[in-house]
Amino acid sequence: MAIMLFALPVAAMADGCPKDGEPVKTIPYTKTFRCTVSSIVVEGETGSVEYQECPGDEPAAREAAYYTGGSKPRLPLPAINSLFPKSDKDSSARNWIAGKAHCQSDNSIIIDYWAEGGCDGCERSVQYIFSDEGALQKTRLIRQ
Repeated sequence: MAIMLFALPVAAMADGCPKDGEPVKTIPYTKTFRCTVSSIVVEGETGSVEYQECPGDEPAAREAAYYTGGSKPRLPLPAINSLFPKSDKDSSARNWIAGKAHCQSDNSIIIDYWAEGGCDGCERSVQYIFSDEGALQKTRLIRQ
């Protein structure tokens, strides 16, 4: 009887979680960071609020970032996951979410990212350096 009372909340919590192969409901969002040298647009999807109590990772959280300037077309920015050394498999496998942008006077934009999971090092920053014409020249992880 005691086992049933303990297991009941866990079973109830799992009822709202997606089953294997079941489509996951997502909420799309867009963030735009405007700086003099360029604008960065982040498009993403996150799992619905109903999945917050699900065990494991939040389903379907993902982002993609682009840069643009003036009338130029949007071009993709390198994903933060690609900037980690190959030996840092934990960080490169996480879902990173863009937080704040910092416009720099040296033709660069710094974006602060965070990863869910309550881990050490779940906050990182990436510096995107642009030419005077607005072309991406260099991307580097600046806080590890």
